[in-house]
Amino acid sequence: MFLDKIKKYLESYHNLSSNEIDELENLIEKSKKINRQIEENAFFREIFRLVFKYTQESLFVIDFTGKFIYAPSLWLRLSGFSSKDLTSKNVSDYVHTEDLMIIENLLDQIRKDFKTIKDIQIRLKTKSGEYHWHNVNCIPSKKIKQFDNVILVTARDITEDIAKEEQLINAQENEELLDKSLKESREELHIYQEQLQAQENQERFIRKENAKNKAILNSIMNACDTQIFSVNTNFQLISCNYHFAESVEQYLEKKALYKTSIFEITTKNNRKDLRESLSRAFKGEEFSEFYSIEYANKVFRRKVLFTPIRNVDEVIGATVIAIDVSDL
Repeated sequence: MFLDKIKKYLESYHNLSSNEIDELENLIEKSKKINRQIEENAFFREIFRLVFKYTQESLFVIDFTGKFIYAPSLWLRLSGFSSKDLTSKNVSDYVHTEDLMIIENLLDQIRKDFKTIKDIQIRLKTKSGEYHWHNVNCIPSKKIKQFDNVILVTARDITEDIAKEEQLINAQENEELLDKSLKESREELHIYQEQLQAQENQERFIRKENAKNKAILNSIMNACDTQIFSVNTNFQLISCNYHFAESVEQYLEKKALYKTSIFEITTKNNRKDLRESLSRAFKGEEFSEFYSIEYANKVFRRKVLFTPIRNVDEVIGATVIAIDVSDL
């Protein structure tokens, strides 16, 4: 309509008044201005198209409900989707389920405040089903072309950055865990060393006390008329006190006292009873009874205590303590 008016003036130019000529010149100036604006708009549209096509960040346009209006070629190429795939689709259809609440809150906030929201991290799906992390900025706009109330969305793929960050965090956590483990190991080692030292001190004290008690016991046993001897489970003599050794050595015909069978220094009359009593002790039984023991043809009336010798839970022999009661 505006151009038609200019054309009409030009056709009747020779018949125009001065006022009409001024009006025509004004119209021509307006026409030039409009043409410049059209050229500028075309230029900026081309710039906008190139930015959409070649920017390193994916630049989307969505409406206030989240529905796609435009998706850049870069993202389509990387994600494997086509423009048709996005037709009538909502951005939530391509967002990880765990990030849907972020998108809903973001859209609600933009509809409410109409303010730019920066640095939101969400995961967008590719056609293969994989998800890539993106850093998202949302800029609301009242109008772009024929669309009212739209949102410009820039999305930069930060999947590699997230992976590196996770690797760094894992490395730090592993280092902290290793430091903690080393610290606990040192503490456990220190406690073990203290316990070991305490155990060594206790064993040293016990050995000292045992030696003292053994010396006292030997003195007592050697001072009284009590015979003590020990045998292994093969009935071989493995130890004895002074009184027992003195009473039997003269009957051994210079044979070694130790490792001698106890039955070599007992008569046939009491070998059976002695074997039965020792066998009971070998089974772990501890008992005492009055007993007549004959050593080398000499009979002694004694009260005898049979005690098993244990190595942990295993019986390895027996000790016999015989108190002479012949005169009682």
